[in-house]
Amino acid sequence: MALADFAHVHPELELDVTVADGDAMRGAYRTGKLDLVLSDSLLVGQTPRKRRTCPLVWAAAPSFDPSAREPLPLVLFRHPCEWRVRTVQALDRCGRRWRAAFESGSLIAIQAAVRAGVGIATLLPGNVEAGILVLDPRACRLPAPPRVELALYRRPALRNDPVADFLENLLWKAAAG
Repeated sequence: MALADFAHVHPELELDVTVADGDAMRGAYRTGKLDLVLSDSLLVGQTPRKRRTCPLVWAAAPSFDPSAREPLPLVLFRHPCEWRVRTVQALDRCGRRWRAAFESGSLIAIQAAVRAGVGIATLLPGNVEAGILVLDPRACRLPAPPRVELALYRRPALRNDPVADFLENLLWKAAAG
């Protein structure tokens, strides 16, 4: 919706959006091909303009009972993904056996696999859609879900650009969702 809001206010501008893995995003930002990047704070490797710590939640289909599954089937983002690493570390620390049941680089695919009951995932609360439940970790023999950091990067050349300010604010508000 942030992108739709931007297009509504600035219909005269063309907005190009890139969704990519960490290495591609980092390279595109460093070579000046991207003006704004919203990502994990470790992705770009520079100091972000803004950062926020966000809690993840355990998410599953309503019919999925994680306390009865051993090893626990996980729906995970592909490597490299810091959120994936933190999720499996939390399970390892509490001694819960797990297996990668589904892996993808796409949030839509992750949500579809969770909704279908393939396994559970850790998601941002704003990414828990209809047909997916937030689980109580204690009731399901799960550790507390990890907290992750979101960061916003902006090309320094756009420091005093009001259009970039507007888009940055829209993206940051949407990320808080």
